[in-house]
Amino acid sequence: MDLFLNYAQGMIPELILISGLCLTIIGISFSTKSEHFVSYSASVLTFLAVAISLLIGDFSPNVNLINTFQTSNSILSIKFIAALLMLVLTVQSRFSLTNYKHKKGEFYLFLQISLLGIFVMSSSANLLIFYLGLELVALSLYTLVGFDRSSSKAAEASMKFYVLGAIASGFLLYGISLVYGATGSIVFSRVFDMTSSQDISMLMIIGMMFILIAILFKFGAFPLFHWVPDAYEGGMLPVSLLLASLSKVASFIFFFVLLHTVFGNLHEYWSPIMMTLGVLSVIFGNVVALKQSNLRRLIGYSTIGHVGFIIVALSLASGNGAGEAWLYTVVYAIMSFALFGILISLSSHNYDIHSFVDLKGLYQSSPLHAWLILIVIFSMAGIPPLLGFHAKLLILQELIISDYLAVAIILVIASLIAAYYYLKVIWFVFFEGSNHTLKIRQSASDFIPILACLILVLIGIFPAIFIELMLQIL
Repeated sequence: MDLFLNYAQGMIPELILISGLCLTIIGISFSTKSEHFVSYSASVLTFLAVAISLLIGDFSPNVNLINTFQTSNSILSIKFIAALLMLVLTVQSRFSLTNYKHKKGEFYLFLQISLLGIFVMSSSANLLIFYLGLELVALSLYTLVGFDRSSSKAAEASMKFYVLGAIASGFLLYGISLVYGATGSIVFSRVFDMTSSQDISMLMIIGMMFILIAILFKFGAFPLFHWVPDAYEGGMLPVSLLLASLSKVASFIFFFVLLHTVFGNLHEYWSPIMMTLGVLSVIFGNVVALKQSNLRRLIGYSTIGHVGFIIVALSLASGNGAGEAWLYTVVYAIMSFALFGILISLSSHNYDIHSFVDLKGLYQSSPLHAWLILIVIFSMAGIPPLLGFHAKLLILQELIISDYLAVAIILVIASLIAAYYYLKVIWFVFFEGSNHTLKIRQSASDFIPILACLILVLIGIFPAIFIELMLQIL
């Protein structure tokens, strides 16, 4: 009995999330005109309850439920950050969905499902449960990208995302089956133990390579990035924010759990491949972004470059590369909340931004939003003393310490290339002639981007405590 209660206690956040999910479904079913409010309220309360339970709950670390579900202090910390980010995303999404004509209740429902998938991935103890969590996240994202039924771009992006995602899932399943054939187990700890011997079968290596392909797709890294710019452009602004923030958290979990936890002993096989593809992602994403005129496609290609930094850090065998990759993931999520929060706030004032031309005169129309854009763009470019600078600097320092000086130089050059198109955004905001006569007043939708920008500035000036906390999680 005590053992059962111990396991149940470790699953409290998941149980709260599932309960909230059921209540949301019931609320949507019984309400007609107020389904948006019901679904939104249920989601906010659910995410808040989950975050509080993770913050104050007395969980027993290192619980392992018959090799299916496990918890640890690191897993609980990752879940708390994911729940907090999802809560903020839900609140900000409401401002974007106000003028949406179709049913909006299901939007928040899929946000809950995607968070449940992230939780399942984080606590999985075998490859089958991990795959279940991954597909919960993936199917939610496919649906949300195409949620705007009035947009042909959303339908096209969703279809591309779904087809390519199904192929990637096939590669993952095939890789898992090969790993099972080589080891006779799908349990993480047993696969890890089997790979600790000197005699590594070719079947295991091939299975791991198939899994690598799936990881690259989920991250949106080179060369499996084709869905990224289309999804960023076609999806609604809250969906693009989800792809830029929580989706990257899920991708980080995917990479870290499989390659560091399961295939940690095979580092010499996968590390050079991932390091090379990480560098190529940084170069390709930033170079192609130079040619973009659509702002959201530019952000999509820029994301590929940022993902490259994360992959490079995760590929390091020595030092604290995984911790610095996690730090970069969280920092990029904060920057995404700031940038897309600004775009959502502007869209709520009927000031939609699609191309660089739409940025003209923003400083005259809304000085506050212009200065917020400057802060987040400078942070993404890695300009000190903002938080984005510290995230890049730690990875570059780790590369130099690990004798990857050439890789560090390439990343610095690619970052200088990125600075050009980032400064181009600033130029259009502050120095191009006005394209709008609309004066934008501040509203409640500005709170989250202002808060995110304050975090980028204040923690950027005093980064030590935040960096230490993030590095201690892994």
